Amino acid sequence: MSRKFKPWRFQSLFIVRALAALVIASIIFCEVLLAQENEIGESRGQYLGFHVSSGIDSYREDLLVPLGFHGPGISLGGNYTHRTENNSIDIRLKLGMGYLKNRYSHEAWALALEIRPSWIKKLAVHQKYGELWGGICIPLQMNNLYFESWDDAHLYWLTAHSLALATEWQKKISQKYKAMAQMEIPLVGWVSRPPTYRYNKQDALNHLSFHFTEPNKSLHFETLDDYRALFFQLLFKREMRRSLLNLGLEFQYNYCRNPQKIWGLNTSILLSYQWRIGS
Repeated sequence: MSRKFKPWRFQSLFIVRALAALVIASIIFCEVLLAQENEIGESRGQYLGFHVSSGIDSYREDLLVPLGFHGPGISLGGNYTHRTENNSIDIRLKLGMGYLKNRYSHEAWALALEIRPSWIKKLAVHQKYGELWGGICIPLQMNNLYFESWDDAHLYWLTAHSLALATEWQKKISQKYKAMAQMEIPLVGWVSRPPTYRYNKQDALNHLSFHFTEPNKSLHFETLDDYRALFFQLLFKREMRRSLLNLGLEFQYNYCRNPQKIWGLNTSILLSYQWRIGS
């Protein structure tokens, strides 16, 4: 008999290791800041862009069934960026959909909507190691799950509006190419989950507004003990005269243990294009 896999233990270890890696990286870049402060040339200004991404989505909702659902997902979105010499404001919007199955081929669907406004400031610069930026992000996320084979009458969701630490590293590879890594880790959040017991036979799934209003009701305050998340993005950017072409990898993790455990993993390949606006 195979050993039972306990995903929440894996997720907790992953978050602990990610936090440890972030602390180590911060120490290294502080040493870099003390070592040297040379400016790296880079395009500044205001940009409007769009992106498309595709990858694998995974969810497990213990309120309904203790089984993981996995499958392909796709998302579309846009962003606005205003970057100056020492500050950057970024607002990202994303709409994603996923088609999922468990090991018994039971079907499910995932719908995700998120807005990520962030502000970061340049913290360290080094000719060899690149630039380190840091600041805050306020991710507003809604993840709806539809378990067609198990419960086609009710909606399941994880909605989280959180305050996160944001960090970004970027390095010029050549005259036109640059590598960039971004990470966001929430510290506190306001979370909404379905009730443990349903006293209605059918949710109002035939009303479009229900899918957006119901998951945003009954928001309650949560800390890292009950709600954890991680956003990571690795991009390779090609700078052109008035635009940027980005190709990279995006990873998202969400976990909440109230009223029952739910976790989600999303890994995708991302392609985006940004136009410079203004002078």
